[in-house]
Amino acid sequence: MKKVFVALDGMTAEEVKVFLTRYSDDIFCIKIGLELYLKEGRPFIKEIKDSFGKDIFLDLKLHDIPVTVAKSIASLSGLDLKFLTIHLSGGVQMLEAAAVAAKEHLPGCTLLGVSYLTSLGKNELHDIYNIDIDQMKTPMTKMALMAKQSGIGGMVLSAKELNHISDIKLVKVCPGIRLSSEIEKGQCQDQKRVVDPNTAFKDGADFLVMGRSITQSKNPEAVFKELDL
Repeated sequence: MKKVFVALDGMTAEEVKVFLTRYSDDIFCIKIGLELYLKEGRPFIKEIKDSFGKDIFLDLKLHDIPVTVAKSIASLSGLDLKFLTIHLSGGVQMLEAAAVAAKEHLPGCTLLGVSYLTSLGKNELHDIYNIDIDQMKTPMTKMALMAKQSGIGGMVLSAKELNHISDIKLVKVCPGIRLSSEIEKGQCQDQKRVVDPNTAFKDGADFLVMGRSITQSKNPEAVFKELDL
């Protein structure tokens, strides 16, 4: 569980506090997404950190012109974050500006470059990026090298594509993770390029992101035990 960020998406601020209080001994890392951040803002991030002491992954997926992204990162100054996401498709200038801003304003935070959303399947990857899902090595390698050369410390990607960038030194964070039993039953919700936790770690993931498999489970304790790999 020390390598699993629990995504608190779809929760209210009060529900987050109740959930973290109840399972505080089992959860070490949490992910707070755009919806909750827009609703509650900086004070909520600080309150959660002060109250529970968990590592926080702020998943904002910043994507704009370089100066706007840099100023957005500067606006987060003072928050104790482990990870913050930006879109790699913003290009080299945006990534470099983000890296400079993060070094100055979020010195303890690693920027994660988002590659291709795990909610995108074969048709979407082709329609949006003209990518064949069976030929992801070249585009994934380009994304990873661009991140590394721009000073971005990590990458968000489907565990299905980990083998394409195994030799590139970046922190690799994988969403789109479902328990084996969920995958077998087709219970993947809006995620399409999904992998189970054991396979993801075996293939080189440094951290996983899991939300509904835990937060909507009738027995989260059983899930925690299953994830104690």
